[in-house]
Amino acid sequence: MAHKQSVYGRMSQLSMASIDAILDHSDTPNADLDYLIDSFTAVIEQAEQRIDEKVSALRLTEADHASDVAAKVEWEHEHRRVRELARDAQRAGRTAQSQQFVALATYAAGKAVSFESWARQTAPHIAEQSAGVKHLQSVLAELRTRLEVLEARRLELARNATTAITVPAPTEVTNINVFDPTSELSRFRARVIEMQSTMD
Repeated sequence: MAHKQSVYGRMSQLSMASIDAILDHSDTPNADLDYLIDSFTAVIEQAEQRIDEKVSALRLTEADHASDVAAKVEWEHEHRRVRELARDAQRAGRTAQSQQFVALATYAAGKAVSFESWARQTAPHIAEQSAGVKHLQSVLAELRTRLEVLEARRLELARNATTAITVPAPTEVTNINVFDPTSELSRFRARVIEMQSTMD
């Protein structure tokens, strides 16, 4: 099974990774813990950059929407004002001038409709982008919390190591890959086999 390559896919995998299961059944807990912390740190940094980019794009879209709404209001105001001028000209017997004002009022009404249409089309995209950003920010907050737990766990291991008798040991090399769904599946199957062996 292919590993997730996108930042968002890796965020999702880390947020769902069974960290306790990985470490509790690890033969190299220190190396695996370092690996997990490095993985979380790297993905969090990438996620922060991507979210900042999405927020910037969202703010630009919101600004365009606000501009369209403001322009629609201004053109509606011009439409009403010029239409009144057309009526005044008509009442004064200035038919030609009244017709010119009517043409201008019609143009202003068309502009108002155009800006209203653009604003209406943009609104759903803003809602969708906003929901997406909020979701990513929520996942990012969860990753930060999990990273804090991992760092606290590493600090606890380091403290325990200083109080224990030190014995020379080979350098630990982790064989886990938190981004590989088959890794967790393998641990699950191993756990099932372990439980089956106790039933014999």
